[in-house]
Amino acid sequence: RELPRDQPKLSRQVYVSPILWESHDDWKSFMLSLRDEQRRAQSERKAETTTATRSKTSSSTTGAAPDHLWEQIKLEALQNLPSPHVNNQASDVVLDVLRNEDGSESVAPLLYQGILSQGSLIEAIVTIIAHEIETELVVATEIKWLFLDLLTDQDRDSIHCDVIAAATRSSSVGQALLAVLFHTGLHALVCYRVGHRLWQQKRTGLAYYLQSTVSKH
Repeated sequence: RELPRDQPKLSRQVYVSPILWESHDDWKSFMLSLRDEQRRAQSERKAETTTATRSKTSSSTTGAAPDHLWEQIKLEALQNLPSPHVNNQASDVVLDVLRNEDGSESVAPLLYQGILSQGSLIEAIVTIIAHEIETELVVATEIKWLFLDLLTDQDRDSIHCDVIAAATRSSSVGQALLAVLFHTGLHALVCYRVGHRLWQQKRTGLAYYLQSTVSKH
């Protein structure tokens, strides 16, 4: 395929999955469909502005622009789900990582819990990290909501680019899905951004605790 070779020529904010598209025409069709979806969402938002409260709600839901990276990650997750009826070579990479000592495979629960059941890219990454660094003192749910509360729009845009960089600059990764699930450097960077926000809010005790917990993983 030509797509992986062309990826470095693209903007650092653009991702082309190496397992989903046979050609750039396929990828362009996908991007055009997302643009059409965005326009429909904007039309719905304009139609739902009868009251100030209703308008505020719609601006954060129906009016949200589709994220091309997140949509491709979900498609990669579906592509990697094992099927007894399909010989899917794309899933072999994930299966190799998740294969248990007894030879059993646990890819489906992780993909559903970490990716397919989440509402956004940030929620997916934060959920995965939260389960990695949870302790008896601070459980995964509390970590997740702490991260989501602290990460700013600027952080979210930066993480979007971080995922693309992790997927395209490392030959051992290749897919954005694998970067989100397993790339420890990406996970550490997200934790660093949260720790930085904690320092800015002078919540130094929690920042130290987060740094100590992350360093053990």
